[in-house]
Formats: sequence, C-alpha cells, structure tokens
Amino acid sequence: MVYFFTSRDGHTIYVGKDKFENEELIKYGLPVDIWFHADEYSSAHVYLRLFENETFENFSQIALEDCLQMTKQGSIEGSKKEYINIVYTPWSNLNKSQGMEVGSVGYKDITNKKLIKNIAKDPIILKQVTKTKQEEYPNFAELRDQYFAERAKIQQQEFKKLEKIKQQEKIEQKQQAEQRNYQTFFQSNQYTTNKEQQDEDDFM
Repeated sequence: MVYFFTSRDGHTIYVGKDKFENEELIKYGLPVDIWFHADEYSSAHVYLRLFENETFENFSQIALEDCLQMTKQGSIEGSKKEYINIVYTPWSNLNKSQGMEVGSVGYKDITNKKLIKNIAKDPIILKQVTKTKQEEYPNFAELRDQYFAERAKIQQQEFKKLEKIKQQEKIEQKQQAEQRNYQTFFQSNQYTTNKEQQDEDDFM
C-alpha cells in the first residue's frame, strides 16, 4: 500500500507504507520524481512528482516545504527532534546495489543531492497536506510503462509538428526563390526592351 497526498499547490506526494513498499518505489520511480529522506535518521521515503515544466534545480518552493514536513513527520526519531536535516535527490540518482538491506538505497552521484538544514515541524502545513491522504495499491510497473508510452506519443507528435513546420518553411523558401527569379527575369527583359527601343531611336 502507498499513501498519496496532494501538496498545497497541487503536486502529487507519495510515501511507501513500509520498507517493502519502498523497494517498489525505488524500482519503479519516474524521471520526474524527487526522493526525500531524513539525514542521519531512519525515515519514510517521500517522493514528489514534478510538473512537466519543473526540474530538480527549479521546482515549487511550496511543494518543497510540504515534502520537508512530510519527511520529518515520517521519521520516528526525527519527528521527536526540534530540528533535523533532510536530504533530497532525483529518483534517477538513487542506487540500489546487490547486498543492500530491504528499503535501503544509496546514490549514483553523491554530489547530485541537496541538504536542507534545521527543519522544524510546521503543524499548519502538516495539517493541510495530511488531510489529503489517500491509500492506494498502484501497479507501479504498469504506471511506469504508461508514463513512457505517453512520453513517446508526445515526442512523436512534437516530431511530426516540427517536420510539418520544416516542410512549410521549404515551400515558402521555394516560393520566395521563384518570386525572386521571376522579378529578375522581368527586370532583365524590361532592360532589354528599353535598350532596343533606345537603339531604334538613335538609328532614326
């Protein structure tokens, strides 16, 4: 089972019920997911799903604050502390190597993570976010396949759109070239006609 929440600005936040669910989340996350965890304490694995126009370096401050609160609250020991530090990184930077305990994870690139220090509990934020809680049993493998199928469809549509634009540009360029050639031909003929007329006048 996975707990789903909605941030104050509409982002999806999801949390595994236990370490076994965390294994599924680690395995089937998406490129648009960010993983949060208490630093130096055991805690729930909290995931934020970014909007399409967001990146790890640039996403909603409101969603960030909500995830920090959910992560602190999801740590048995950390929730009792006045302040804790919280680390977050892109899902794609998580590294699950052979021999690790169930629910444990490392980093592919230790530098590709951020640490937020001195996070204190904010009851107002927690109340707003936790009241959106939904318990679900998603098929993450299926959801992942759907995500990549949709992305492939969008990329194909964008490719066709770009090709259409390129074809239109070629047509316009051809028309402009034909127009220039016509104008050059017309001007050349006009010059020849005028010169012949002048020669005839000189002869007379």
